[in-house]
Amino acid sequence: MLNRIIRIAAAACTLLLAGCARTLDPVETDGAIRFTAGSPLLRDDATKAGMPKDAFGNDDSFFVWGAKTISATRYTVFSGVQVTLDTQDDDNPLNDVWDYDNHRFWDSNASQYDFIAVSGPASAATTICTPSNSGRLEADVSYNPLAQQYDLMAACYQRSPVTTDRIDFQFQHILSAVSVQIINDSPTLPVTLNYYGFKFIATSGTCQLRQSGSSLATVTMGSWMSLGGFSSDIVLGMKGFNPAVSPAIMVTPLQADYEDPEDPENPLYNFYPISTVTDLMIPQDLDPVSGSVPQLAIEYAYNDGVSHTVLTTIPLREIKNRGSESSYITSWQPGKKYHYEIHIRLGGGIRVTVTTTDWDVVNAETPGLAIYDE
Repeated sequence: MLNRIIRIAAAACTLLLAGCARTLDPVETDGAIRFTAGSPLLRDDATKAGMPKDAFGNDDSFFVWGAKTISATRYTVFSGVQVTLDTQDDDNPLNDVWDYDNHRFWDSNASQYDFIAVSGPASAATTICTPSNSGRLEADVSYNPLAQQYDLMAACYQRSPVTTDRIDFQFQHILSAVSVQIINDSPTLPVTLNYYGFKFIATSGTCQLRQSGSSLATVTMGSWMSLGGFSSDIVLGMKGFNPAVSPAIMVTPLQADYEDPEDPENPLYNFYPISTVTDLMIPQDLDPVSGSVPQLAIEYAYNDGVSHTVLTTIPLREIKNRGSESSYITSWQPGKKYHYEIHIRLGGGIRVTVTTTDWDVVNAETPGLAIYDE
């Protein structure tokens, strides 16, 4: 998947600082609770096709849970309501119109409002939240990358004292983005790639979200519960690739011409995939104290006069950071991207390194999200 970044409503942070007053937009004069949305948002609806999505589009949506506090008692206002982008302003995202059915209205008797929003799922069914509960607003969000791939994100907002300005959600990534690239370093021999994928990784789990008490908290590892999956089968990556049914993937030698002289409209490359393909993974420990160690598996074939098929499995905890001789990636953290490079040199084995980068982060108004342990 090509890197893709949502058009950011960064200016909202300067316009909506707590305590600042401004003239209400026309859409807000009816007293309804209104929302805007921003952040670097990787949407996975085009991941496997490799097509970038660089902006919110009409009919994009998120789900909201929220409560108001009156005389120290909390009352539910939103319970998984879908908020949809109805009208988009390509020049100024602050003018985007997000709307929902059955408008809720600001209550002048309330001393505080609290909100949690979740983006990515097709419905609110994956989230459990009871806004009327006392204490900080909490939600449990489940995810299964095998069932459906999407960028699971969340945002929190608290308003006290109550004003009627729009709620400006700034979402945070709570998954890990993992991509793999196979590079043929051999000087002469092409490599046929059969498949690559992962073994013994968590493919189901529930993330605990909790409203932070003050300022936007960094999303940290350690809050995913009830992890499951851990199959010995190879999943994700080029899962299910069958060279007997699908054309084999040819990865040309390093010194080969990039253009196939017999088919110039379909050039050959010494790496695969040509465009980054990303799997959105559950953050997890890659060096567990018990159970099987997560692995990256690759099967490839070559012919040096004799046909060879090679299956290699590499423990993920033994893969080093790119450019480091001592630093290993021992966990996938939320909000981070991991790009694994597999270098194949026939006669010289396989070398794997990983490059770790942060997804872009936009600070939201206070308070934000924390992912926590109890």
